[in-house]
Amino acid sequence: MMFSTNYFKAKYFFYNKKWTNSLIHFEKAFKNNKNISGKDSYQIGFSYSKLKKWKEALFYLRLASEKRPGNYRWQFRYAIALENTNNKKEAESIYQNVFNNILKNSQDYYNAGMLLIGFTRPLIAENFIKRAIELDDNNEVYLISIAELYHKQKKWWQELEILEKYCQLNKTNPLQFYNLGVAYEKMSSYDLAVKAYEKAISLDSGEYEWFYRLGYCHERSGNMELANQNYQIAIKKSSNEDAKKYGVAALHKNKGLWVDTYRALEKLPSNIKKDAKYYYSLGLAYDRSYLWDKANIAYQKALKIKPGDSSYYYRTGFVLERDKKYLLAAKHYEMAARASKNFDKNLFFRLGYAFYLAGLYEKACYAFLMLNDSDNDSISVKSNKYYSSNPWSADEFLQRSHDAELLEDLPMAEKMISSAIERNSKYNSQMYFKLGIIRFKLRMFKEACEAFTESSSFSKPYGVPLDELKTNNRLRHHSSYLEYYDRLKVKDDVILLESFHGASASCNPLAIFNYLHKSKEFMNFKFVWVIAKGVKIPEVLKRKRNVIIIERESDAYLRYLASAKYLINNVSFPNYFIRKNEQQYLNTWHGTPMKYLGKDIKDNFLAHANVARNFLQATHIISQNDYTNNILLERYDVSNISNAVVAATGYPRVDSTLNLSKKNVEELKAKLGAKPGQKVVLYAPTWRGKHGSAQFDTTSLIKDLAAMKTNGALIVFRGHHMIEKLISKLDIPAVIAHESIDTNILLAAVDILITDYSSVAFDFLPLKKPIIYYMYDLEEYKLERGLYIPPEELPGTVCFVREELSKSLAKIISDEHKTGFNAEESIKKFVPYDDGQATRRVIDLFFYGINEKSQLFIPPLRENIFIYAGPFYQNGIATSILNLLNKIDYNRFSVTLAVDVNSIKENEERIMTISKVPAHVQIIGWEGGCIFSPEEKWIQNKFDVQRGYSSDNMSAVLESAYQREFKRITGGRIPKAVIHFEGYNKKWAHVFSSLPTDTCRKIIFQHNDMFSEFKEKYSYLEGVFNLYNKFDKIVSVSEDTKNLNSLQLGEKYLVQLDKFAFADNLQDPVQVESLSCTEFEDSKLFDKNLITFITLGRLSPEKDHEKLINAFYEVYQTHKNIQLIILGDGPLSTNLTSLIDKLKLKSVIHLLGRKNNPFPYLKKSDCFVLSSNHEGQPMVLFEAMILKKPIIATDIVGNRGVLKDKYGMLVDNSVMGLSRGLSNFIGNRPCYEQFDIEQYQSNAINMFYNLIK
Repeated sequence: MMFSTNYFKAKYFFYNKKWTNSLIHFEKAFKNNKNISGKDSYQIGFSYSKLKKWKEALFYLRLASEKRPGNYRWQFRYAIALENTNNKKEAESIYQNVFNNILKNSQDYYNAGMLLIGFTRPLIAENFIKRAIELDDNNEVYLISIAELYHKQKKWWQELEILEKYCQLNKTNPLQFYNLGVAYEKMSSYDLAVKAYEKAISLDSGEYEWFYRLGYCHERSGNMELANQNYQIAIKKSSNEDAKKYGVAALHKNKGLWVDTYRALEKLPSNIKKDAKYYYSLGLAYDRSYLWDKANIAYQKALKIKPGDSSYYYRTGFVLERDKKYLLAAKHYEMAARASKNFDKNLFFRLGYAFYLAGLYEKACYAFLMLNDSDNDSISVKSNKYYSSNPWSADEFLQRSHDAELLEDLPMAEKMISSAIERNSKYNSQMYFKLGIIRFKLRMFKEACEAFTESSSFSKPYGVPLDELKTNNRLRHHSSYLEYYDRLKVKDDVILLESFHGASASCNPLAIFNYLHKSKEFMNFKFVWVIAKGVKIPEVLKRKRNVIIIERESDAYLRYLASAKYLINNVSFPNYFIRKNEQQYLNTWHGTPMKYLGKDIKDNFLAHANVARNFLQATHIISQNDYTNNILLERYDVSNISNAVVAATGYPRVDSTLNLSKKNVEELKAKLGAKPGQKVVLYAPTWRGKHGSAQFDTTSLIKDLAAMKTNGALIVFRGHHMIEKLISKLDIPAVIAHESIDTNILLAAVDILITDYSSVAFDFLPLKKPIIYYMYDLEEYKLERGLYIPPEELPGTVCFVREELSKSLAKIISDEHKTGFNAEESIKKFVPYDDGQATRRVIDLFFYGINEKSQLFIPPLRENIFIYAGPFYQNGIATSILNLLNKIDYNRFSVTLAVDVNSIKENEERIMTISKVPAHVQIIGWEGGCIFSPEEKWIQNKFDVQRGYSSDNMSAVLESAYQREFKRITGGRIPKAVIHFEGYNKKWAHVFSSLPTDTCRKIIFQHNDMFSEFKEKYSYLEGVFNLYNKFDKIVSVSEDTKNLNSLQLGEKYLVQLDKFAFADNLQDPVQVESLSCTEFEDSKLFDKNLITFITLGRLSPEKDHEKLINAFYEVYQTHKNIQLIILGDGPLSTNLTSLIDKLKLKSVIHLLGRKNNPFPYLKKSDCFVLSSNHEGQPMVLFEAMILKKPIIATDIVGNRGVLKDKYGMLVDNSVMGLSRGLSNFIGNRPCYEQFDIEQYQSNAINMFYNLIK
């Protein structure tokens, strides 16, 4: 009975989407019944997934999938659970299994694809729907669905191809012709968009939007007469009242097309221009285009016609403030306030801010005081339970401020509330406002203004909507930091300290703090300690007057990151942190590495990117020895561009071990429970697992500890905090050292150390006491993490099994005078500077620039080249950059390669490709998006829509943002040259073009006929073209391509022609020859009786494989002894498969997909064919020439530049041209000149060097 009741309740809650309640009753229902059906397993797993409890969801969804392997819905849910538990490869195999083995027909594939769309897996869904289309290529429902999917992913040219096909099949659907028009418009094919819109309107009278778009495309095509005709129809159909008076300008305004808006308004007849609203609308369009002068003139005209309008005064004040005319801005804000019928807080804030920037501080205060309300007299801070007994907490200071104010001691009230603000982790605008009031009463007008300004999180005159800040926490967090970064001054008396991301107050930062806090030199400094949320405040930091404790990632954290003069960390600050020029940042790291660090850890691609970025932000990096410094700089790939003072100083934390008095040592031993004369053995193993999760075998640990209990020694355990949490409730045969005892203090009381791969051994080494390394899982650990130092080179005794450990420990205890190693030699090698004075040396170095004993790291003096080369698709660009990087002279240059981590980390093929980058090249990662303010994000969106800037003012804002981004990623050191080698990525074009031309050579490459790339596939490229004039050189990869690109792009995008240059791609003939000789899986395809044609390349429009297949079909009608092999993958795979089936050529055209090594196929083939419509300098032609293959290629600029009528056959770029070429080869086997690869290579590398002179 109870089962039934709970079961039906579970079902009821499940179908009503009450996931928690459903799970409660499922658990009760199946408590004594483990025989759960597949459907119930699925529903339980689904409920867990909705609560994002992925581990539990995985268990039940696996059960469900095993019971119903043919249910693809359940299989997909199971795969999603696998993805969310970091089992991505297994998830991929589930999707692949469904694709290959479960689905039977086109409808199955379509249904599965639509399900995946619902599961927010669009890329996987795309493959399923494409397969449905392969099986039923004229199904209109399938075509519309994939077109919509492409549209949502902004894959405009793919959407366009599908809609073109659909509209050929169904010529009576007006909506799809309209969508076709939109797709053409997105691709800047305005003439074709016009035809599509006209067809849509001929089938349906259409909404105003259709006529508006038609008119817009006519205007873009230069036909203003037809544009105006359609605009007029759109205006009549529109419900926009302003459109009746201001025409199409009102419709442009609704679209946010501000440049088109002001241009349309400027063209209106003079009788309309007598209207105040007209000038206000014109001003707003100029305003939104960042044309401050023009906006001001228009607003002034509006005010002249209609004086006294508050909104007109306000917008005029805004543009004047943006134009840095602060007194005039204040005047207009004041007029706006007087004219306003309602009290507007924002208006008075802007008035106060303008007066403040104009230097009229008292007037500014009066404006700010208009914002006062009674709440500012009753502010409080929410107490933290750990602060309750702390007389130096924010609450205490706030109370003292209240008391002082009651006693009319305003200077004391000001001092106390300032201290309260400094200690408050959360942002409290009322506290800042109260501070402003007190300072005003003290006639400290400037300082009062500063406080009033801080009472608003965002004080700048952004002029863009800030609504997203309310819902997007990440954007708000980053925007707040950027606001403080720009607004707050650096405070010379503030030192911020953080260790292990705020998990504790320990390690080197604590040792440095202890020294500074006792020093008279720093008695007037403020020490800001960062503690993570939920971490108990350490006793050592409590109840100290000049110690401020803030929560990591709090508002105060952002403020101090942006304003503390001195920053000290032993790991890393968050990825948004940027060191100001006035700030000093000391990174102490946290140990001499025995195990792999940085790029040597292979768990996730560039998982170390933020640590590397922190090293680049640092002004000082210290460690125990040169060995560690070399690893930090080289394995994190930062030595090329680091500006830091890098020194081997010894570790401050080891001073705590060496300088503890004998009395304190004995007291500590007693605290641990040691009897007089009893040996203290510390077992301190390292943590297991990958980034973020510890793994430990607690059963083995208990046995290990039991084995250590020998000869009456006291066994003390200290592990990673994750491990201690795992064993805290177990009965173990050892004392767990209390968390309040710092590890380095603990070491001073230890007689024998047992560890494994932990750097604690090096901290213990200066004591010259015995060390045992218990490496029971050596081989496994080496595979997982890797080791820099072989066990036999470690100072101490190494044991691999428990029995060996027990015997070694007993022997050491019985012979207490032997360490088992040469202490002096080991100290000299690993800890030569740990002499008890390391802290003083670090302080001298960091605060005073004094270096007497430390060993400084001096990087080699080579000019740095900074390169972005794309996401490392396996294509010609990737091949080209790899060849170049293999050829550069690294005695002359250092090379830093920047990559977008997210574009590579989930793709094994790209990871494999980038792994071929030579070891000399250092790789730094950009993870996540840009850190932008709301205004910068708005301008970036406008740039993306307009594919250019509306004004120089708009350009200046975003240029400054990208300069800041370059500094955030690289630390700010400007290299000899920056090279956008890929040439497509818009973000990197922005970043590189923003850098100062006088100190840095800025180069962008063109690997193709870029105008054709823009028109056929990548409409966003127009934005890149509009940045060309900020580069020093625009470099094509052949002379003919350079001539074509300069002709098509130079005048149109206002680029000086002398900026266009060319440099041939480097090749790698040795590798091509070598790889061509390896065995390959499809060798049986190569029949001696057949002539084999082959083509290699991405299956995308510019390669035009369809043309080649049709040409092959023509030739095959008369020559049956031929076959065609196509190697490559891409978005047109489905289309080409369908075409091959349609032509019944499946037995002689082999679409084999992409091959990691295509060269054996190329070598075995008789003739290479390239059917492209446009190319830059096709790498594959060189590879064919290296292998001495006959070539047939379309007569286009890129192909012609390589073959030069000497190395292969150029044919007309058409089906007929290719078919004639194929027939000519079959009949005549023409011969061509041999290519001189050595001379070519020499010329190519010299061309590259000449570019960066």
